[in-house]
Amino acid sequence: MSYKVVWTTDWHIADHPPENRIDDYTEACFQKIEQIRLICEKIEADLCLVGGDIFHVKISAKVRHALVARLIGVLNSFPCPVWTIVGNHDISHNNMSTLPEKPLGVVLESGAMSKMDDRTFVKGDTSVRVVGRHFDPRVELDAFDGIVRGDETWLLVAFHGYASPQGISYPGETTFRYDELSKLPVDDWYFGHWHVDQGVQEVGGKHFVNVGSLTRGALTLENVTRTPKVVVAVYSKDSRKIRQIRLKVDPAEHVFDMAKKERTDREQALINEFIQNLRKETAQPSQGNDNIIERLEGYKLAKDVRECVVELLEESEIELQSSRAGR
Repeated sequence: MSYKVVWTTDWHIADHPPENRIDDYTEACFQKIEQIRLICEKIEADLCLVGGDIFHVKISAKVRHALVARLIGVLNSFPCPVWTIVGNHDISHNNMSTLPEKPLGVVLESGAMSKMDDRTFVKGDTSVRVVGRHFDPRVELDAFDGIVRGDETWLLVAFHGYASPQGISYPGETTFRYDELSKLPVDDWYFGHWHVDQGVQEVGGKHFVNVGSLTRGALTLENVTRTPKVVVAVYSKDSRKIRQIRLKVDPAEHVFDMAKKERTDREQALINEFIQNLRKETAQPSQGNDNIIERLEGYKLAKDVRECVVELLEESEIELQSSRAGR
């Protein structure tokens, strides 16, 4: 018999839309969750596993009770148990002790969803063990040393943290390389946290599932071109099959303020041009001219960019003078 898992991550449910969304963001979130429920129903899933960041806003007082109640109702309608690991948006100050007071803590307390730590699921002659690793920005590779195989057929790790083929990500958080993780006694890895779709890759006979966030919050090129996915994994005694399913979502131009993106792109291009010119100019001798505002007049900069820089410099000078006067 086979054991079927549906994987999804980073739902980021919220009452209010991100800055650049122009649609009904909350409804869009629940429409995708409904698609996940239908997939679970269609394939007769045994488990729906979520990779954390269920809610977006960390401050409990800013999340309506109605939103939490609505999610609980939806989760109770799933045809299979729903389990989750804990993401950085589900707690405050990266402290797991804050979980009970958070919206996700309320959902877990209701029984509509369960927290995944280390659980083995058995179906016929197939056993699937899932080890959950919750968000920890300081985690290192040795944190996985305690994961030892037992007599389970398949060993999976669900981790809310950065991983990629190259091991390159944001500063300040550990990012694991697939080839490093492939040496551990784990069959398949499932990742949340990184919203970029890196797909499903196989390294050293291990699968690395890293399909990105269910939602598209930030107005980035990746989110404009990306279609959110879920993953269906079927484990049997002697084999497993993992496939990606694209969800039905509105096109980017219907959910994002694309005009704002164009303006932002133009502004960024001007900033990049200014930085490049500034680097070139500051690399040259000043020829005795120590007044940076006068030197700016000689730079090949767009007028509005130059004016903005001058304004910022003048404001900084005023703040500096005020600070000195107060000493």
